[in-house]
Amino acid sequence: MKRILTTLAQKWPEYLLEILVITIGILGAFALNNWNENRKDRSREANILNRLYNEILNDSLDLVRKIQLNDGHAARAEYLLDNLDNPTPNMDSVISCVFFNGRFLWFESNSPTYDEVVSSGQLGIIQSDSLKNSMSAYCGRLEGLKNFLFYESREIKAKYNEHKNQYFDASIMTEYWKVRSDWVSADSLSGYHIDWEGFRSDPETSVHLRNSKGVKELAHLYQNSYMFYLKNLLTALRNELDMK
Repeated sequence: MKRILTTLAQKWPEYLLEILVITIGILGAFALNNWNENRKDRSREANILNRLYNEILNDSLDLVRKIQLNDGHAARAEYLLDNLDNPTPNMDSVISCVFFNGRFLWFESNSPTYDEVVSSGQLGIIQSDSLKNSMSAYCGRLEGLKNFLFYESREIKAKYNEHKNQYFDASIMTEYWKVRSDWVSADSLSGYHIDWEGFRSDPETSVHLRNSKGVKELAHLYQNSYMFYLKNLLTALRNELDMK
């Protein structure tokens, strides 16, 4: 024991140095591993943000298109309402409006990356809490909007089409599909049942047209307000990417 104590007394600087070297080596290895994992996380984060940005950008372009198309359908209801007192309107326009007024386009976000990140538990890779909150609000708000518009417009559309089909042959729509256009000459539809007089004289017609127009105008308000949140999200994503 005396010999051991003597050896320790003589060589403790060497032993201390060895302990320090080992400790520094272990801490360095941990630090290097943490740095490497952090670098991988930041690379994955940048990849996720890029994919999210492109998907949300495509969402914004699709939403603009849906707003424009639905506004066009709302204008068709207005045109028909303006012509209900006209026994001899432009039938080319009237028939087109009668059939395309019943149409409504739903906007649905296509952001599989967000769903993938949430389901796989990788949401923590995104460092910005405000960005994660914005994404969550974006998806939640969209779901509420979609549910409201889907059920509201589906019911109104079904009732309008049921009413319309009493006076116009439903098969007329196939003629528009053939030419892939919203204009077909009324003369080419002479073989189909067309009763403009009955349609315009039915007091229920104006009710269905106003309901149809109303839900599209409401959709316009909702979708435009939604566009505001969508643009803010795009800006937040762009800012995060610029900092990477």
